[in-house]
Amino acid sequence: MTMFECEVTGVEKLRLPGMYRYKLSCGEPWIEVELNEKIAVFNNGDKIVVEITESKEQCLQHEICGQGYVVSVNKLEDTYRAVISLHGPLIVLFQKNKPKSPIKTMNKVYIGISRKA
Repeated sequence: MTMFECEVTGVEKLRLPGMYRYKLSCGEPWIEVELNEKIAVFNNGDKIVVEITESKEQCLQHEICGQGYVVSVNKLEDTYRAVISLHGPLIVLFQKNKPKSPIKTMNKVYIGISRKA
């Protein structure tokens, strides 16, 4: 299980109707999340929690829970990039250190997202 406390620092409307890319500052890492507006809408400055886990039960504790697969973990210059596909929409983590379990290529993971109280 990996949990991050983040702040929304950018919102970008994508070409696909109803889809948005949210840029999250979590200290280390920073994360980009693609979500449909029917699932959730966040605004700049919102505080949220992102959890990556192999436990469906743990994920279901969040407002949003999605199942996906780690598509790739690559090192680009001095930053690692991990891409998780939620059967279309992507979650991309950028960090200086190599990601730890469960973030390994082809692992099935659950992504839980909640607004921080």
